[in-house]
Amino acid sequence: MARTPLEFRVECGRRLRRRRNILGKTQGAIAAAVGMDRVPYAQMAAGRSQAVQLLDLAKLGEELQTSLDYLLLRMADDPGVVPPRHCPEGAVSGVATPLPRSPYPCARQAWCWLL
Repeated sequence: MARTPLEFRVECGRRLRRRRNILGKTQGAIAAAVGMDRVPYAQMAAGRSQAVQLLDLAKLGEELQTSLDYLLLRMADDPGVVPPRHCPEGAVSGVATPLPRSPYPCARQAWCWLL
């Protein structure tokens, strides 16, 4: 379904507000974490802003813990929290974690682990 520019901005703003509310943060807290003033962030969340710096957009995705595809309407469903790119503190890199087993055997006749 094609959207008008206004519909696009309003839906992007709704998604910004939704993620912020899920995280229990204020507009000021999100804006400060991204490095922008609260007023431009509030305008964006209200669907009134037509432009945003790419770096600010990337920071918003990280701060709101979601994908830019979701924020920019390239996917319908919120993917939820995007995992960090690095190994969390205290975790041991290279250690296998329990994953669910596929109900179908692999070609090697061993069970596949779902990734």
